[in-house]
Amino acid sequence: MSLRTFLLGGYWPDPQADPDVITTDRGPLGVRPVIPSDAELAKSFIEGLEPMSRYYRFFQSFRSVPPSLLERMVMFDPNESMALVAVAAIDGKPSIVGEARYCLAGDLQRADVAIAVDDNWHGLGVGRGLLQRLEASARTSGIHHLNGEVLAANDKMLHFARATGFQIWPDEENRRYLRIAKTLMH
Repeated sequence: MSLRTFLLGGYWPDPQADPDVITTDRGPLGVRPVIPSDAELAKSFIEGLEPMSRYYRFFQSFRSVPPSLLERMVMFDPNESMALVAVAAIDGKPSIVGEARYCLAGDLQRADVAIAVDDNWHGLGVGRGLLQRLEASARTSGIHHLNGEVLAANDKMLHFARATGFQIWPDEENRRYLRIAKTLMH
């Protein structure tokens, strides 16, 4: 089954739209905004992350996704945020393998950013592909700067941030974190 058939055959939220695709060595991934009916897929994605990856993404440990977190993951106000997911067809079923989001941070030109990729999909361009699409959405919305917090021990994310043009410096209030920031070209 082709990705287009799989995605547009009932799972893709807008059957009139051509799916945005990230091409990987493991096959194509559909990229789209998260929707409320993604709750079970989002829960499986989060719970499928390795415990340390889950801690690095959410700055807390848990085995089962708290309902309040799951609701925040699938519900967002498009005037204040954007949340994208990369969806794979695994054994004929949809599976979220990456997510990226931003939320306005105090003013209309700055947004906080967060990204997570399933541990089995690291190094395949999923995070980079999601970030590129998230940046395009942010620019369209008039956002000029993306900011974030990364745990200082999260070497993979720090490497990714450097490789994708983020500046990195210590958080003066809490040395466990590093701050990342990127100015978007318009």
